[in-house]
Amino acid sequence: MLEIPRNFESWCYFNPTPKVQIIRSQISNWYLERTIFPNQQFCFNAPPEAQLEILNSSEVSMILSDRILCKNLKPRPSTIP
Repeated sequence: MLEIPRNFESWCYFNPTPKVQIIRSQISNWYLERTIFPNQQFCFNAPPEAQLEILNSSEVSMILSDRILCKNLKPRPSTIP
């Protein structure tokens, strides 16, 4: 089992759009990239200073739509159903 670094915290991102999104982030030796479907919530661990890039799908490519610092996201609840 991998140990989560001490400076990582738990966050949740929700895709409120009707389109598939890609979220990604990179800080030094840590990298995250996930596909998030419409109305899907994704919870993950990352440092608060990590920047999450949100890419929206179009018919032929992905378009960068936003950049969000993880510390501005909703914290992950202590229990997830």
